Amino acid sequence: MASAEWYAGLPALTVPYTVIAGTRGPTVRLSPFGREPNDGLIAVHETRVRDGDEVLTFPVLHTYIMDDARVRAVIRGLLTPSGPKA
Repeated sequence: MASAEWYAGLPALTVPYTVIAGTRGPTVRLSPFGREPNDGLIAVHETRVRDGDEVLTFPVLHTYIMDDARVRAVIRGLLTPSGPKA
């Protein structure tokens, strides 16, 4: 899965999506990510599906993204219908 060719072979998404990434990982010179924002496992730039994707970032580690109240609020907002249908 770390192969750029493998990702390039995937079909394009045809549904709306939101990219969420953590930024609480180390950003020191000697870390595997250097000074790039990351969640301790994945760099923010690696989360984009397409060039130009907007990434929502939160100061959490990879393991705890799903438990973060701010992330959950964003997801609930995306999944909640925008009001009653006429």
